[in-house]
Amino acid sequence: MKGDQATSLIEVASSRCSTVKYDVELAEEYIARQISAFSCVDPSSILPLYQVPSLQAIYTLDAVISKVQVSLDEHFSKVAAETDPLKPSEITKNLLPATLQLIDVYTAFTRSYLLMSLPEEGENKLSEAKLQGYAAVLSIGSMRCKANLLGTY
Repeated sequence: MKGDQATSLIEVASSRCSTVKYDVELAEEYIARQISAFSCVDPSSILPLYQVPSLQAIYTLDAVISKVQVSLDEHFSKVAAETDPLKPSEITKNLLPATLQLIDVYTAFTRSYLLMSLPEEGENKLSEAKLQGYAAVLSIGSMRCKANLLGTY
């Protein structure tokens, strides 16, 4: 490959990967893989710690969401002067429902991690009934704003 061909290829790749549409598509794909991987997780269940995702998976998800947020902020500030408000929403129409679905699953992971991290000593050893009781208390705060209802308004 010649130098000018390589330069042209790099410019094309850079311009393709520097768009908000690309960032959103990449995020949608990653979130879809996460949803698929955790499709068997019941959002109301208490999972053992070995079924909770690793910190690497959580950091990767955080990086994906952060990148999309920055891209969307930049994009929305650029198109704020446009008269067609549907253009930005067309780009993100699939992102919100997928993200909200993933929030339910990660809420179960958070609840499970908190419950499984409680000390288990002597008479304070956690029975299944105690875990269910703690889970009910933890779910009270999260019931005020159900993630899966946010996209319906």
